This record gives sequence, C-alpha cells and structure tokens, in this order.
Amino acid sequence: MKTKFAIGVLLFAALAVGQATKPAAKNPALSGTASTKSEAARKPAGNTTAPGLPSRATAESFIHHAFGWDPQSKLTVKDVKWSPAATVAEIDVHAETPTGPGDRAIYVTSDHKNTIAGQMFPFGGQPGVKPTEAQVDAFVKQITANSPGLTWTVLEVKPNALDNLTEVTVVLTNAQGQRGGQRFWVTPDGQHVLLGENGPFGADPFAAARAELTKGINGPSKGPATATILLVEFGDLECPSCKAAVPIVERLLKEVPNSRLVFQQFPLTQIHHWAYKAAQFGDCIARQNNGAYWKFMDAVYGVQEDISGHVESSDPNKKPDLSYAEQKLTELAGQSGMNGKQIATCAADPSTSNRVDRSMELGKQMQVTGTPTLFINGRKIQTLGSMPYDSLKRLVEFMGSPAAR
Repeated sequence: MKTKFAIGVLLFAALAVGQATKPAAKNPALSGTASTKSEAARKPAGNTTAPGLPSRATAESFIHHAFGWDPQSKLTVKDVKWSPAATVAEIDVHAETPTGPGDRAIYVTSDHKNTIAGQMFPFGGQPGVKPTEAQVDAFVKQITANSPGLTWTVLEVKPNALDNLTEVTVVLTNAQGQRGGQRFWVTPDGQHVLLGENGPFGADPFAAARAELTKGINGPSKGPATATILLVEFGDLECPSCKAAVPIVERLLKEVPNSRLVFQQFPLTQIHHWAYKAAQFGDCIARQNNGAYWKFMDAVYGVQEDISGHVESSDPNKKPDLSYAEQKLTELAGQSGMNGKQIATCAADPSTSNRVDRSMELGKQMQVTGTPTLFINGRKIQTLGSMPYDSLKRLVEFMGSPAAR
C-alpha cells in the first residue's frame, strides 16, 4: 500500500475550516473582535524585553510580499493588535477577491520571526506545562468532529519550536489507510491552539530563507547560473508526488527563462525505504556529470513502482530488502551514461552519505516536512500538485520581479 504523505494535512485542514462556523469560534475571547481590554492591557505583563506589536508598516510590507503576486486580489491591513493569547500578535486582514470579500487573521510570534495564518482555538492546558497526550487527543477529536474512520497518534510534542510556541505533530490515518502528518501550535499560556499555515514574518519575509538556501545548496542544477529566480526543490526519488511534479517544474523552467532549478535530496526514510539509496546514487552521478543526473532521475521515476513493489511491504515486521533497488539503480546509472559499478561504489562511500545528510539537514532547517517542497527565491511552496499552474507561474514571476525585493 503506497503512502501519500500529504493526505493527512489536507484532510485535517479541510476539517478545521469546517469548524470555523461552529459556535465556539464565535466566542469573543477566541475571535479577538470584541475584546473590551485596551491594547496596553493586552500586552504581556512583565515582559519588558518583548519587541511588542509589529509596526503597521512592517505588517503592510509583509502582506505585499506574501500576497502581492495575485493581481486579482487586494489585501489591506485592518488592524495590528494583541491576540487573546498573551505574547502572540494578531494582524487582521481584509481581502477583496473575485469570489467576494473576506477577512482573515495572521498570528505573529513574539520574536516577530514567524507567522501562522489560520485560526485560534481553545485548548485546556496550563501555562508553562507541556501538553499531555490526553489533551492533544481531546483537541484533535474536537477539531475533526470525531470523524468516522479517522484515527491519529501523537508523533512529537516540541516545546519552543516557534519562539515560545509548543509544536505538536500528529499522524492521521483515514478509513482507506492513507497517512499524513499535521502540525499545530500551543501558546505559552496553554489556553490556545493555532492551526494553519506557518511561514516567516518580516518586511521581506523570505530574505533569510533565500540567503540560507543560496549558501547551503549542493545538488544538481538546471538553468542559467545568472538567473534571477532560484527554484530549490527538496525531493525524494521514491515519492510519487515528486514524479508528478516533474512536468510542472519543467514547464516553469521553459516559460520563465530567468529561472534556475537546484534539486536537493530529501528522502523520507520513515516511509520510503529505498529513497536514501537512490539519493546516494543521485548525488554521485550529479557530482560527476550534472546532465546525466536528470536522465537518471527520469529513469528512476519511470520504474519507481517496480522498485517499490519489490522493496516495500505492508508487513511492518518484514525488513526491506534493498538488494533489488541497488541492482536497478546500478542499471539505471549505466543507462544514464555513467559507469554503474563505479557509481554503486561511490554511493556506498561514507562521504556520499554525509552529503545526502547535509542536504536533509538543510531541508529540516528550512522546515521541510514533505516532498516535493519547492522554494521560489526563498518562498516555500508545498502545493505543487494542487495549485493551479497559472497561479504558480504568476507567483514565480512575481518573486523574480523588483516588487518582491
């Protein structure tokens, strides 16, 4: 049974959106629209070192960089205030779109480095106390309306993951057995949860990621070295969604000629057992012949199901046999114009593992949690399979324009 990494994320998000109309969301303490407290009173007591609320100018610049790529939508900052959770700021945004007007909230951590665009929900925790598994279980049950056939397990509870927010990761499994991860964040007071899309904050929110990627990338490339748009894809050669993304990325490179692609190996080793071996082969080929790498990648994707059918098993007690994968990867390296046996020897060298590990570590630093993840001049996109191509192209072109710098 093939796992789809993103299915839980999409399912959880869809259910969460449905919860927005429930009575609990109308509570003024949650909506942040009917508070009688002054802004001074909302500021965290005793926290004299906190930077306070983001400036309106910074909030407006952030909105432009984050959403200005879509000419059909006009977003304006309505208010910058403290949210119901102390230390977390709230930017209220009004949007005029082709489908009509609407409002949304964007939450900013106290260090002004991270945002969560989504919703705030109640959570029955205590200040400074790590959320318990029972509390997380109760929250997920509530937010998914105890959906039939949906089960979940708590994978990780990580204090101070985003500034002083506790990050909780759960793995959801639907009735068809498809699994996916979902993250949410518990505020320091233990009384609130933020559920939504996480991203950077600032007047130029993608500048730090852009600099980090430029410094750390070590994968094969395609496109002019002088291109103004740097596309960095973190991919997994065993990942069906990565295979499906190839024609999308190829079309972008063709239609946006001032773009360059760098492919970073990011094997999802917990669910894809031959992906790391493929990454080792790919790294060796790319170092010896950049052009041959792309032939190798296409060839691997072409027999992806065949290799997985021999290696993967639905029996968790059965240890994967990588000998078939290594045999096929050696053959594909030869078909790509390389010496297959030499590439296999290189793949087994510890220095190759170190390079693959560095690529994976770079992805983790960039908060990559699934594949394919594409960075466009530092801006992270995880929706290649569902984002309309015309919208994606406009976004890429905007990120390469002076308006985005």
